[in-house]
Amino acid sequence: MEYIRARREEMKRLRKSRSLLLRFLVFTQVLLVLGCVQESRELSAQQQAERQRLIDRETAQEAQQRRYAIAMETAREAQRREIQETRPSMAEEISLVKAGGVYTLPVEINGVLTLKFVLDSGAAEVNIPADVVFTLLRSGTIKDTDFLPGKTYVLADGSELRSPRLIIRSLKIGRRQITNVPASVGDLRSPLLLGQSLLEKLGTWGSDNQRMVLLIQSEPSSPRVAAVPSASVPPPLAAGGNVAEQFYRRALKDYQERNYEAAVVNFKQFLRQAPRGHPQAGTAQYLIGESLYAQRQYEAAIVAFDEVVQKHSNDPKVPAALLKIGYAFAELRDPRNARFFLYEVQKKFPTVLKPLWQRRRYDCSDNRHKGVTTRMSSLSKP
Repeated sequence: MEYIRARREEMKRLRKSRSLLLRFLVFTQVLLVLGCVQESRELSAQQQAERQRLIDRETAQEAQQRRYAIAMETAREAQRREIQETRPSMAEEISLVKAGGVYTLPVEINGVLTLKFVLDSGAAEVNIPADVVFTLLRSGTIKDTDFLPGKTYVLADGSELRSPRLIIRSLKIGRRQITNVPASVGDLRSPLLLGQSLLEKLGTWGSDNQRMVLLIQSEPSSPRVAAVPSASVPPPLAAGGNVAEQFYRRALKDYQERNYEAAVVNFKQFLRQAPRGHPQAGTAQYLIGESLYAQRQYEAAIVAFDEVVQKHSNDPKVPAALLKIGYAFAELRDPRNARFFLYEVQKKFPTVLKPLWQRRRYDCSDNRHKGVTTRMSSLSKP
């Protein structure tokens, strides 16, 4: 009996121990589950916070892109408005026709004959073929006294050609009539060319290749007029060599000599002739902006500098272009956009901003930049 009683007591203790162990295991499992739930909640909160940060960052980037686009559109709209306001009184437009890689336009000769001439600033003189001369002789608009001594011309390939010459009493382009224009007489197959003997007398002129028009300025040019690109007729290119490189060297020389109007024209010619991805393309576009800025054509300069940022994003001139956009907006008394672009440079290019800023302070000794450094310094303050 004692043995049975002891055995029962032992069984009770075992059941009690098992019950306690089971409770301990259940309690441990509950704690683990609660810990996992808490960790999951913390992780979920972190993920939500990270997702919200990404959304905020994307929203800020979108707002920044919208602000950039609005600023550029504001500048372009101001430029278009200025061109529209100045074009009717300042320049006459004559339609150009592109044929075989050259531009042609109608020209009236001596008031009796209208023919299509090729616009060729590289030709030394106007050229007309012999059959046109015979027609003018029969019409009585050319006299024997109009003929000049012959002259030897050097062609683009280096060869020489001697041609008869005469004085054309009148050449009319649009409303502009030019009198007493020296011209060479070519053979029957030679083209009708408008060379420098006429273009030099035409005054300020330029071509808009996008709109296919010749612009002839009827009044003295103003530094704020952006409608007419250039007043100068560039000299003919040397025979041989890389045409794009010749345009670049000529444009750089014009820029260094502060002949900014000619520099803009020649840099644009370089960009048209240069192959895609040319290493100097970004610099040429930047110097177009600098030339326009120097002429106080600030809206046009902003658009030109923006071309550097958009089309040549890996070029070393991008930081300077953004900084100059800010300077141009400051000149236009637009502090909000000026501050925006200055912050862009500070944020994206912190290592290059200080040398650019210091160099720009020294460049502002010219009267046309007086006061802009002070304005930009105040804009840089938070």
